[in-house]
Amino acid sequence: MLGYKALRRTDFVPALVVAGFLLLAIPSHWPYVFYVLLRLTVCAIGLYLARTSFLAGRTVWVWIFGVVAVVFNPILSMRMHRSDWSTLDMIVAAIFILWVIASIMRDRKGLG
Repeated sequence: MLGYKALRRTDFVPALVVAGFLLLAIPSHWPYVFYVLLRLTVCAIGLYLARTSFLAGRTVWVWIFGVVAVVFNPILSMRMHRSDWSTLDMIVAAIFILWVIASIMRDRKGLG
């Protein structure tokens, strides 16, 4: 394993962008294509962060982002009510933000 130092500051940008899009999707009524692109983006970034977390030796985050990628995958989409998706969007946005905060705190403490 490469250790925690393999995470770069640029890895935080996709997580924060996706969290912003997820929060935008909660109260608004967007065209259907927005939600399709949102699912594709969340799935892709979830897979990317799962891989990044795996290379950094952070197993718990690998599983969390793996589940996020499965839930938001655009190919075998899950059917839920809009209110359920809003709740899920909020939770997943919090997960992405929490990952950034945890990574920054870990970096400051010098944990590896």
